[in-house]
Amino acid sequence: MNLMKFFFPLFTLFILTSSCDKNRIYEKNIDIANYEWTYENAIKFEAEIIDANPKNLFINIRHTHFFEARNIILKLEIESANKEKLEQTINIPLSEPNGMWYGECFGDICDIQFPLKDYTSYSFPNMGKYTFTISQDMRIDPLPNVMSVGLRIENSN
Repeated sequence: MNLMKFFFPLFTLFILTSSCDKNRIYEKNIDIANYEWTYENAIKFEAEIIDANPKNLFINIRHTHFFEARNIILKLEIESANKEKLEQTINIPLSEPNGMWYGECFGDICDIQFPLKDYTSYSFPNMGKYTFTISQDMRIDPLPNVMSVGLRIENSN
């Protein structure tokens, strides 16, 4: 009987969390060693695009409350299944002028999910595996207080 009290809430939680995010196609976050993101540490994600339905792309950033800039500048490279490349520089605002962080903050940790305007309701031109490479392009190397970087792809509604 005690096992049932333990497993039933876990099972219920699993069912609720697995069914809440039906639009997500891909999401992965990669931790930054020692919270110091170097120029050489380009972060790669590989996602399989299986249909031409429009997608939305987001970049996830987790940083500490001690991050010293109000924004973060990134380079994004997208390599398609047929080896075509797109490159773009992205400026992600992290705080208001008064220092209030955007996103969700808990204690000294803040998470922001930034929608990429050029990739809102975006139809990928080819089906297959895409490689997304994100690197930091700030004037500081290594860039301190960045905990993780992620990519999310979801179906556009």
